[in-house]
Amino acid sequence: MVASVLELLNVFYKKGVEFLPVLDSTSGELRGILSRSHLTAVASDLDRAGAKFTSIPQELFETTDAGEAASFLSKQKQVHLILDDGTGEITREPASVLAMLGVQQRKKAAAAPKETLGGNDPTGDVKLWLSRILLSTIPFPLYAIDLKGKTLFYNGAFESGILSGYLNRSISKAEKMFLDLSREILANAAARGMTPDEMSGVLASGDSFRMANLQDGGKIVGYLFAFESQTVTSEQFTARIRAGAGFDSVMDRLEKSILLSLLSDADYNISRTASVMKTKRTTLQSRMKRLKIPLKARAHSSASGKAAKVSRTAASKKVNLKARKVTKAKHRTKKSNRSK
Repeated sequence: MVASVLELLNVFYKKGVEFLPVLDSTSGELRGILSRSHLTAVASDLDRAGAKFTSIPQELFETTDAGEAASFLSKQKQVHLILDDGTGEITREPASVLAMLGVQQRKKAAAAPKETLGGNDPTGDVKLWLSRILLSTIPFPLYAIDLKGKTLFYNGAFESGILSGYLNRSISKAEKMFLDLSREILANAAARGMTPDEMSGVLASGDSFRMANLQDGGKIVGYLFAFESQTVTSEQFTARIRAGAGFDSVMDRLEKSILLSLLSDADYNISRTASVMKTKRTTLQSRMKRLKIPLKARAHSSASGKAAKVSRTAASKKVNLKARKVTKAKHRTKKSNRSK
Protein backbone atom coordinates (compact mmCIF):
# COMPACT_ATOMS: atom_id res chain seq x y z
CA MET A 1 0.00 0.00 0.00
CA VAL A 2 1.22 3.49 -0.85
CA ALA A 3 0.92 5.99 2.03
CA SER A 4 1.90 9.58 2.87
CA VAL A 5 2.33 11.84 5.92
CA LEU A 6 -1.17 13.25 5.39
CA GLU A 7 -2.68 9.78 5.35
CA LEU A 8 -0.81 8.89 8.55
CA LEU A 9 -2.13 12.03 10.21
CA ASN A 10 -5.62 10.95 9.20
CA VAL A 11 -5.09 7.74 11.21
CA PHE A 12 -4.04 9.81 14.24
CA TYR A 13 -7.20 11.92 14.10
CA LYS A 14 -9.44 8.91 13.54
CA LYS A 15 -8.05 7.12 16.58
CA GLY A 16 -7.71 10.26 18.69
CA VAL A 17 -4.16 9.41 19.81
CA GLU A 18 -0.91 11.33 20.31
CA PHE A 19 1.48 8.46 19.57
CA LEU A 20 1.16 5.57 17.12
CA PRO A 21 3.45 2.48 17.37
CA VAL A 22 4.51 0.98 14.03
CA LEU A 23 5.34 -2.69 13.47
CA ASP A 24 7.67 -4.08 10.83
CA SER A 25 5.36 -5.73 8.25
CA THR A 26 7.86 -8.58 7.77
CA SER A 27 9.17 -9.42 11.27
CA GLY A 28 6.33 -8.05 13.38
CA GLU A 29 8.85 -6.25 15.62
CA LEU A 30 8.42 -2.65 16.72
CA ARG A 31 10.05 -0.29 14.20
CA GLY A 32 9.32 2.82 16.19
CA ILE A 33 6.64 5.20 17.43
CA LEU A 34 5.22 8.09 15.42
CA SER A 35 4.38 11.38 17.13
CA ARG A 36 1.37 13.34 15.95
CA SER A 37 3.02 16.67 16.81
CA HIS A 38 6.07 15.81 14.70
CA LEU A 39 3.99 14.65 11.73
CA THR A 40 1.95 17.85 11.95
CA ALA A 41 5.18 19.85 11.71
CA VAL A 42 6.34 17.77 8.74
CA ALA A 43 2.98 18.30 7.03
CA SER A 44 3.57 22.06 6.98
CA ASP A 45 5.92 21.33 4.06
CA LEU A 46 3.35 20.51 1.37
CA ASP A 47 5.84 18.65 -0.81
CA ARG A 48 6.78 16.29 2.04
CA ALA A 49 3.19 16.02 3.27
CA GLY A 50 1.90 14.57 0.02
CA ALA A 51 4.95 12.52 -0.94
CA LYS A 52 4.07 8.84 -1.31
CA PHE A 53 6.09 6.00 0.22
CA THR A 54 5.71 2.22 0.41
CA SER A 55 7.36 2.03 3.84
CA ILE A 56 7.40 4.73 6.53
CA PRO A 57 10.77 6.57 6.42
CA GLN A 58 12.99 6.05 9.48
CA GLU A 59 13.42 9.80 9.91
CA LEU A 60 9.77 10.12 10.98
CA PHE A 61 10.50 8.05 14.09
CA GLU A 62 13.71 9.74 15.20
CA THR A 63 12.28 12.78 17.04
CA THR A 64 9.83 10.84 19.22
CA ASP A 65 10.66 10.91 22.93
CA ALA A 66 10.48 7.29 24.15
CA GLY A 67 9.66 8.24 27.75
CA GLU A 68 6.82 10.57 26.75
CA ALA A 69 5.43 8.00 24.33
CA ALA A 70 5.63 5.23 26.94
CA SER A 71 3.82 7.34 29.52
CA PHE A 72 0.99 8.02 27.04
CA LEU A 73 0.69 4.40 25.89
CA SER A 74 0.63 3.05 29.45
CA LYS A 75 -2.58 4.99 30.16
CA GLN A 76 -4.51 3.53 27.22
CA LYS A 77 -6.98 0.67 27.64
CA GLN A 78 -5.96 -0.65 24.21
CA VAL A 79 -3.06 0.59 22.07
CA HIS A 80 -3.64 1.16 18.34
CA LEU A 81 -0.80 0.12 15.99
CA ILE A 82 -0.18 0.04 12.24
CA LEU A 83 2.27 -1.78 9.98
CA ASP A 84 5.13 0.17 8.42
CA ASP A 85 3.56 -0.08 4.95
CA GLY A 86 0.63 1.94 6.30
CA THR A 87 -1.81 -0.99 6.53
CA GLY A 88 -3.43 -2.79 9.42
CA GLU A 89 -5.98 -2.13 12.13
CA ILE A 90 -4.18 -3.63 15.11
CA THR A 91 -4.84 -3.27 18.85
CA ARG A 92 -2.79 -4.71 21.71
CA GLU A 93 -2.56 -4.49 25.48
CA PRO A 94 -0.37 -1.60 26.74
CA ALA A 95 1.94 -4.02 28.60
CA SER A 96 2.69 -5.88 25.36
CA VAL A 97 3.59 -2.69 23.48
CA LEU A 98 5.69 -1.34 26.37
CA ALA A 99 7.60 -4.63 26.45
CA MET A 100 8.41 -4.26 22.73
CA LEU A 101 9.47 -0.66 23.34
CA GLY A 102 11.78 -1.84 26.11
CA VAL A 103 13.44 -4.36 23.79
CA GLN A 104 13.90 -1.68 21.13
CA GLN A 105 15.42 0.79 23.60
CA ARG A 106 17.87 -1.80 24.94
CA LYS A 107 18.99 -2.60 21.39
CA LYS A 108 19.54 1.09 20.69
CA ALA A 109 21.51 1.53 23.91
CA ALA A 110 23.73 -1.47 23.11
CA ALA A 111 24.40 -0.30 19.56
CA ALA A 112 24.99 3.39 20.31
CA PRO A 113 28.45 4.81 21.18
CA LYS A 114 28.84 5.43 24.92
CA GLU A 115 29.51 9.13 24.50
CA THR A 116 26.11 9.72 22.90
CA LEU A 117 24.35 8.38 25.98
CA GLY A 118 26.31 10.36 28.54
CA GLY A 119 28.91 9.22 31.06
CA ASN A 120 30.12 5.65 31.15
CA ASP A 121 26.67 4.08 31.40
CA PRO A 122 25.46 2.82 28.00
CA THR A 123 22.01 2.16 29.41
CA GLY A 124 21.49 5.66 30.82
CA ASP A 125 18.70 6.62 28.43
CA VAL A 126 16.91 3.33 28.98
CA LYS A 127 16.99 3.79 32.75
CA LEU A 128 15.66 7.32 32.35
CA TRP A 129 12.57 6.43 30.36
CA LEU A 130 11.92 3.28 32.42
CA SER A 131 12.00 5.46 35.55
CA ARG A 132 9.45 7.79 33.99
CA ILE A 133 7.11 4.88 33.30
CA LEU A 134 7.60 3.50 36.80
CA LEU A 135 6.85 6.77 38.54
CA SER A 136 3.87 7.75 36.40
CA THR A 137 1.99 4.46 36.10
CA ILE A 138 2.37 2.41 39.29
CA PRO A 139 -0.65 3.18 41.52
CA PHE A 140 0.95 2.16 44.83
CA PRO A 141 3.22 4.50 46.83
CA LEU A 142 6.94 4.14 46.08
CA TYR A 143 9.82 5.86 47.87
CA ALA A 144 13.57 5.36 47.51
CA ILE A 145 16.56 6.61 49.48
CA ASP A 146 20.31 6.21 49.08
CA LEU A 147 22.56 4.65 51.72
CA LYS A 148 22.78 7.96 53.59
CA GLY A 149 19.01 8.44 53.64
CA LYS A 150 18.78 11.07 50.90
CA THR A 151 15.74 10.87 48.63
CA LEU A 152 16.34 9.29 45.24
CA PHE A 153 12.75 9.40 43.97
CA TYR A 154 9.10 8.97 44.91
CA ASN A 155 5.92 8.75 42.86
CA GLY A 156 2.62 10.63 42.93
CA ALA A 157 0.90 7.97 45.02
CA PHE A 158 3.53 8.38 47.77
CA GLU A 159 3.24 12.16 47.66
CA SER A 160 -0.55 12.20 47.94
CA GLY A 161 -0.96 9.24 50.29
CA ILE A 162 2.04 9.07 52.64
CA LEU A 163 3.98 12.32 52.35
CA SER A 164 0.97 14.67 52.38
CA GLY A 165 -0.81 12.77 55.14
CA TYR A 166 1.31 11.03 57.72
CA LEU A 167 4.51 13.05 57.12
CA ASN A 168 2.92 16.51 56.67
CA ARG A 169 4.73 17.02 53.33
CA SER A 170 8.15 17.00 55.04
CA ILE A 171 10.87 15.33 52.93
CA SER A 172 13.44 15.74 55.72
CA LYS A 173 11.10 13.93 58.12
CA ALA A 174 10.61 11.18 55.53
CA GLU A 175 14.37 10.80 54.99
CA LYS A 176 15.13 10.45 58.70
CA MET A 177 12.26 8.05 59.34
CA PHE A 178 13.00 5.76 56.39
CA LEU A 179 16.74 5.71 57.06
CA ASP A 180 16.02 4.58 60.64
CA LEU A 181 13.50 2.04 59.30
CA SER A 182 15.98 0.62 56.80
CA ARG A 183 18.61 0.10 59.50
CA GLU A 184 16.11 -1.49 61.87
CA ILE A 185 14.73 -3.83 59.18
CA LEU A 186 18.20 -4.86 57.99
CA ALA A 187 19.29 -5.61 61.55
CA ASN A 188 16.13 -7.64 62.13
CA ALA A 189 16.61 -9.51 58.84
CA ALA A 190 20.22 -10.33 59.68
CA ALA A 191 19.25 -11.59 63.12
CA ARG A 192 16.51 -13.82 61.75
CA GLY A 193 18.46 -15.00 58.69
CA MET A 194 15.74 -13.63 56.39
CA THR A 195 16.09 -13.06 52.64
CA PRO A 196 15.71 -9.57 51.10
CA ASP A 197 12.32 -10.60 49.71
CA GLU A 198 11.02 -11.00 53.25
CA MET A 199 12.01 -7.54 54.48
CA SER A 200 8.83 -5.70 55.41
CA GLY A 201 7.43 -3.31 57.98
CA VAL A 202 4.48 -1.22 59.10
CA LEU A 203 4.41 2.53 59.73
CA ALA A 204 2.77 3.99 62.83
CA SER A 205 -0.04 5.10 60.49
CA GLY A 206 -0.80 1.43 59.76
CA ASP A 207 0.56 1.51 56.19
CA SER A 208 2.54 -1.65 55.47
CA PHE A 209 5.42 -1.88 53.01
CA ARG A 210 8.15 -4.10 51.62
CA MET A 211 11.75 -2.94 51.44
CA ALA A 212 14.08 -3.97 48.63
CA ASN A 213 17.73 -3.22 47.87
CA LEU A 214 18.46 -0.90 44.95
CA GLN A 215 21.51 -2.12 43.04
CA ASP A 216 23.69 -0.59 40.37
CA GLY A 217 26.44 -2.69 38.82
CA GLY A 218 26.08 -5.31 41.53
CA LYS A 219 26.48 -2.79 44.36
CA ILE A 220 23.71 -1.73 46.76
CA VAL A 221 23.13 2.00 46.32
CA GLY A 222 19.91 2.48 48.24
CA TYR A 223 16.58 1.09 49.37
CA LEU A 224 13.13 1.05 47.81
CA PHE A 225 9.99 1.10 49.96
CA ALA A 226 6.91 -0.22 48.15
CA PHE A 227 3.65 0.28 50.02
CA GLU A 228 0.83 -2.20 49.69
CA SER A 229 -2.80 -1.74 48.72
CA GLN A 230 -5.53 -1.49 51.39
CA THR A 231 -7.08 -4.57 49.75
CA VAL A 232 -5.00 -7.54 50.83
CA THR A 233 -5.63 -11.26 50.42
CA SER A 234 -5.49 -13.78 53.27
CA GLU A 235 -2.35 -15.25 51.68
CA GLN A 236 -0.64 -11.87 51.91
CA PHE A 237 -1.61 -11.50 55.56
CA THR A 238 -0.21 -14.96 56.25
CA ALA A 239 3.02 -14.03 54.43
CA ARG A 240 3.37 -10.94 56.63
CA ILE A 241 3.04 -13.01 59.80
CA ARG A 242 5.66 -15.49 58.56
CA ALA A 243 7.93 -12.54 57.71
CA GLY A 244 7.81 -11.47 61.36
CA ALA A 245 5.22 -8.67 61.25
CA GLY A 246 3.42 -10.15 64.28
CA PHE A 247 -0.07 -11.65 64.44
CA ASP A 248 -1.65 -8.78 66.42
CA SER A 249 -0.32 -6.05 64.12
CA VAL A 250 -1.47 -7.96 61.02
CA MET A 251 -4.95 -8.51 62.47
CA ASP A 252 -5.17 -4.83 63.42
CA ARG A 253 -4.32 -4.00 59.82
CA LEU A 254 -7.10 -6.27 58.59
CA GLU A 255 -9.62 -4.83 61.06
CA LYS A 256 -8.68 -1.28 60.08
CA SER A 257 -9.10 -2.06 56.38
CA ILE A 258 -12.60 -3.47 57.01
CA LEU A 259 -13.64 -0.53 59.22
CA LEU A 260 -12.44 2.05 56.69
CA SER A 261 -14.47 0.33 53.98
CA LEU A 262 -17.64 0.22 56.11
CA LEU A 263 -17.20 3.83 57.24
CA SER A 264 -16.72 4.96 53.66
CA ASP A 265 -19.93 3.16 52.60
CA ALA A 266 -21.83 5.02 55.34
CA ASP A 267 -20.20 8.39 54.54
CA TYR A 268 -18.41 8.13 57.92
CA ASN A 269 -21.70 8.20 59.85
CA ILE A 270 -20.78 6.48 63.14
CA SER A 271 -24.32 5.46 64.11
CA ARG A 272 -25.12 4.01 60.69
CA THR A 273 -21.81 2.11 60.56
CA ALA A 274 -22.34 0.71 64.07
CA SER A 275 -25.82 -0.44 63.02
CA VAL A 276 -24.40 -2.30 60.00
CA MET A 277 -21.79 -3.91 62.24
CA LYS A 278 -24.47 -4.92 64.81
CA THR A 279 -22.45 -3.25 67.55
CA LYS A 280 -22.72 -0.23 69.84
CA ARG A 281 -21.71 3.25 68.74
CA THR A 282 -19.31 3.55 71.69
CA THR A 283 -17.69 0.23 70.79
CA LEU A 284 -17.08 1.42 67.23
CA GLN A 285 -15.62 4.71 68.47
CA SER A 286 -13.32 2.77 70.81
CA ARG A 287 -12.12 0.61 67.88
CA MET A 288 -11.51 3.70 65.73
CA LYS A 289 -9.44 5.31 68.47
CA ARG A 290 -7.36 2.15 68.99
CA LEU A 291 -6.73 1.68 65.26
CA LYS A 292 -5.97 5.38 64.71
CA ILE A 293 -8.69 5.89 62.11
CA PRO A 294 -7.97 9.37 60.64
CA LEU A 295 -9.60 12.12 62.67
CA LYS A 296 -10.69 13.89 59.50
CA ALA A 297 -13.08 11.00 58.87
CA ARG A 298 -14.78 11.53 62.22
CA ALA A 299 -14.57 15.30 61.74
CA HIS A 300 -16.49 14.94 58.50
CA SER A 301 -19.30 13.13 60.31
CA SER A 302 -19.19 15.57 63.22
CA ALA A 303 -19.31 18.56 60.89
CA SER A 304 -22.32 17.09 59.11
CA GLY A 305 -24.06 16.54 62.45
CA LYS A 306 -23.36 20.09 63.57
CA ALA A 307 -24.61 21.48 60.28
CA ALA A 308 -27.82 19.48 60.63
CA LYS A 309 -28.27 20.68 64.23
CA VAL A 310 -27.76 24.31 63.21
CA SER A 311 -30.26 23.84 60.42
CA ARG A 312 -32.85 22.35 62.79
CA THR A 313 -32.27 25.15 65.33
CA ALA A 314 -32.71 27.81 62.65
CA ALA A 315 -35.92 26.19 61.43
CA SER A 316 -37.25 25.99 65.02
CA LYS A 317 -36.50 29.68 65.61
CA LYS A 318 -38.25 30.56 62.38
CA VAL A 319 -41.41 28.66 63.44
CA ASN A 320 -41.40 30.24 66.90
CA LEU A 321 -40.99 33.71 65.46
CA LYS A 322 -43.91 33.14 63.12
CA ALA A 323 -46.06 31.88 66.03
CA ARG A 324 -45.24 34.97 68.10
CA LYS A 325 -46.21 37.22 65.22
CA VAL A 326 -49.56 35.45 64.86
CA THR A 327 -50.20 35.74 68.63
CA LYS A 328 -49.43 39.48 68.63
CA ALA A 329 -51.75 40.00 65.69
CA LYS A 330 -54.59 38.25 67.56
CA HIS A 331 -53.99 40.40 70.65
CA ARG A 332 -54.14 43.57 68.55
CA THR A 333 -57.41 42.43 66.97
CA LYS A 334 -59.01 41.67 70.37
CA LYS A 335 -57.87 45.01 71.78
CA SER A 336 -59.29 46.85 68.78
CA ASN A 337 -62.65 45.07 69.18
CA ARG A 338 -62.86 45.95 72.91
CA SER A 339 -62.15 49.63 72.20
CA LYS A 340 -65.01 49.69 69.76
